[in-house]
Amino acid sequence: MSEITDIQEAENYINTFNFYDIINGNKVELLIQFRICEHLAIENNHDKILCRTRTFILYLFIEENKLQEASELADLNLKFAKEKKLDDELLYMISIIAHLYQLTGNFSASEELIEIALDRISTIKDDAKICKIYLMVAEQYFFTNNQEKCIEAYEKSLEYANKTTDNTLIAIVYSNYAESLLEFKLIDKALAVIEIGNKFATKSDNKFLITLLKERYGNYYTLTGEYKKAIDFILDALRFYKKSNNLNKEINLSIDLAKCYLDEEQFSKTFKLLQKLELLAFNSDSKKILSDTYRLFADYYEAKKQYQLAYDYLKKYNAIEAIIYNEDSENKINNLQITYEVKTIKQEREHAEKMARIKHDFLANMSHEIRTPINSILGICYLLQQDYLSDKQKQYVKRLNFSGENLLGIINDVLDISKIEAGKFNLILEPFSITQLIKNTHELMQLKSEEKEIQFKYTIDKNISQYYIGDMNRVNQVLLNLISNAIKFTKSGTVDLEVTLIKKEEQTATILFKLSDTGIGMSEAQLQKIFNEYEQATDSTQVKFGGTGLGLSIAKKLVELMNGKIEVESKENIGTTFKVYLPFEIPENEIEKTEKEVYHLDNLSDKFILIADDIEENRTVMAELILSINPSVQIAFAENGNAVLEFIKHQIPDIIMLDLDMPELNGFETVNYIQQHYKSHPMKLIACTASLLTLSKDELLELGFINLLQKPFTIKQLMSVL
Repeated sequence: MSEITDIQEAENYINTFNFYDIINGNKVELLIQFRICEHLAIENNHDKILCRTRTFILYLFIEENKLQEASELADLNLKFAKEKKLDDELLYMISIIAHLYQLTGNFSASEELIEIALDRISTIKDDAKICKIYLMVAEQYFFTNNQEKCIEAYEKSLEYANKTTDNTLIAIVYSNYAESLLEFKLIDKALAVIEIGNKFATKSDNKFLITLLKERYGNYYTLTGEYKKAIDFILDALRFYKKSNNLNKEINLSIDLAKCYLDEEQFSKTFKLLQKLELLAFNSDSKKILSDTYRLFADYYEAKKQYQLAYDYLKKYNAIEAIIYNEDSENKINNLQITYEVKTIKQEREHAEKMARIKHDFLANMSHEIRTPINSILGICYLLQQDYLSDKQKQYVKRLNFSGENLLGIINDVLDISKIEAGKFNLILEPFSITQLIKNTHELMQLKSEEKEIQFKYTIDKNISQYYIGDMNRVNQVLLNLISNAIKFTKSGTVDLEVTLIKKEEQTATILFKLSDTGIGMSEAQLQKIFNEYEQATDSTQVKFGGTGLGLSIAKKLVELMNGKIEVESKENIGTTFKVYLPFEIPENEIEKTEKEVYHLDNLSDKFILIADDIEENRTVMAELILSINPSVQIAFAENGNAVLEFIKHQIPDIIMLDLDMPELNGFETVNYIQQHYKSHPMKLIACTASLLTLSKDELLELGFINLLQKPFTIKQLMSVL
């Protein structure tokens, strides 16, 4: 490192210095250089260089976790920039100081800095500076756990980053964005962001950024449970951090690696790495590293079934956590003056999380309690419709079935909202035909429109391809909701659906679904709350037309989950137009058209099915439905898992319909026992549940089930499973 001897050399050094050199460089040598530049700037009254130099020193302190020294320097430099009216330097340092405040929990102080930066955006002509301001805003929302606003700010930051030709800046935004998305568990979106960020990092040829994106890949594969892939990326990143002497990164990534080794049950590697981490923690006097290490030791010994050692390390972990908490609290109160608002934010977040858990548990229970009787009602309706009924009886059964389906629609709306809010709502992306989807939807809704003497018609753009990749069922759910509303609120006239290709790129296409009606319309005030949960346009709307007020809220959330957007225009007594913009992937290869699936149930003949359910009514209805499909099936019953295990000691059925929510021994415990003790027997296990299931179908298959039957089910769904 060359010695700086005069102000000109200091100016050249500081003006060409890159923040990332602090992360990867020798911090002792860098601090010496900065102090020389600081001294020369003071001697020569060079305010701009003095302010910029102190900003770099401030960043170095943050990297070294010297937060108290960083806070003192931040106050000094902020005051200096304001007094000397160094607006460019003020904006340059604001994001760093705001980040410092965020790290220390002083959110009210960081909020003030953000407001200063946002107020000045209109005067800034530099896209890179605006990008960095929105990046700072995104971090603020990340630290305060405001997911929606955080993502919105990142998108704005990307908008301005992409206006520059700075590949490094663009890669930084994508990397930070991906980190936040992974924390929010939006893993599919995170992967897309990581892949784009990796391209820009490669273009920038910035080795640190390229490594940072590898680290993000490691985080992604850890979350998806693909630990072997995660380990490969983490090890690759670790090699770079070791080579560049970046101890902080090396330690933090080693903790991630230890977690992956443990999940992969690579116990020998886990133990060696934890021993190394424990030594590093003692040498660095880092209580946080020691805390994480003790926690992992406890998990390690628990996995090895050495429970006394696990307990001992858990006690050590709790003791260190108590020290950290007390020291952090004292430092924040004495040195950083944490405000009341910060405590309020934490309390509100904890309260919200607790309420969300209670709400989820309540809805899971209500799902089971409500869906179970609905399943019987709809099943019995189907069975009655197979008998010889009078016209009057047929009408009664039809009305009963219609009411049951309406009730099911209401509970499904409530559960969909809950799943989306809990982040447990997964999209299933498969090739499907938009043309066929629209035809099916039209056929389904035409009966309703004809009953009201309304004309329902559709047009499809001839440029729309045969197949796209997306979640067909969720697209259908959105369209059915909008069309159903349009017909419901239209007394006379037409409902028109136009499907148009508005944008096509190499791998994606954006489709516009435009639905117009000549119905009662809405006022401006009503439009403002039309997507709110549990609200309808007016109080009289619910009385007159019914419904939960959840349909449009769910539709909007589904559209946003599919990375689309929904717009609405309306005029009272004239009509309403909804516009849904949805992006779809274009399949790489042409998909062959397949014939509609046909259910062949002859192979059930003389099969033996054991129905396990704790509710007698459920067992009876399930048996009668199966026998209505194929009367030669032999059926037996069990009221819980213990009864199932007792039964199969004497006779092995071909199929077990296994309810997951039984008392004494539930479905999960039963399948686990069967997998351990009857693996060689050719029993097929089908999971049945009326609960708010958070496991995916793939996870159920891994447990040993061959399929899932969600209650209430239609006869078609039962046939499909069998």
